[in-house]
Amino acid sequence: MYTVGNNELIRTLLDKELCPNCGELHEVCYGDKVNSDGTKTPSKLIAFIRCGESSYLVGVNNKLILKNRR
Repeated sequence: MYTVGNNELIRTLLDKELCPNCGELHEVCYGDKVNSDGTKTPSKLIAFIRCGESSYLVGVNNKLILKNRR
């Protein structure tokens, strides 16, 4: 389980955010909501960036998580 408090969500995400791993800007990607019938709907609930073969959580509900700032 991973928890994030409201006080850790600091601003709306940009199209690119700083990577907590390498410090470079990477495109922000979002997961899809899987509906009960198995179809998928775009969602901005979970935001992540890809750095090499790894993915890093950077946002929740289209807000930047504070601890990912450098």
